[in-house]
This record gives sequence, structure tokens and C-alpha cells, in this order.
Amino acid sequence: MYIRLALALAIASYSTFALADDLSNKELIKACDKKTTVFGRENGKIVKAGEKLSGFCAGYVQATLEALKSSASCNPQGEDAPFLLSVYTQYMQDKKIPESASASQTLTMAIRRIAQCK
Repeated sequence: MYIRLALALAIASYSTFALADDLSNKELIKACDKKTTVFGRENGKIVKAGEKLSGFCAGYVQATLEALKSSASCNPQGEDAPFLLSVYTQYMQDKKIPESASASQTLTMAIRRIAQCK
């Protein structure tokens, strides 16, 4: 119970910060560059098994998708955070979006490009 309460308070306080202060593309990319390395065992040795997006990055991307789904009729092809992040970075490159621009607006436009949104 205490863990759920602490998690809810952390999310609520961070959500308040995020709403009050939109991230720039540069800030989101910096946050998404932070990866968690996942290790496993192979033949008794510890080996690098892969990388995982940071929780903040994955949550930001997923939350933007969910907000878009609720405000428009969208049917995205892929919903996992790494795929959506790649769509976002490709959109920034294709459209030459500046790093100082709003991350939420840029991400929304990138998702709309792949989704069937009305």
C-alpha cells in the first residue's frame, strides 16, 4: 500500500511539473538518451542483454499517445515507446524542427503523421 501511495504522489508531483513547464525537444531527447542497461547470464557469465528507455521517456511518449487517442479518433500502427520515439526523432529530422520547440507539440505531430487521426 505504501509503495502505491508513494508512486502515486511521485507521478502527481512530476505531472504537475510537466504540465506547468513543457519540455523542449532538446530536453526530451536528453531524457530519452538515458537508458537502463539490462544484464543477463549466459554460460555462467553476466552479459549485456540490451537497453531499455528511461521510465520518464517511455511514460512521456506513451502519455502523449494516450492523450491524442482520447482527443481524436486515432489508430496508430505501433504503440511501443521505442517505436514512437523513433517516429518522433525522424519527424524532427524530416521537418527540421528546432530543439528549442515544444516536445509535446512535436511529438503530437509526429504521431499524427503515422496514425489515422481525424
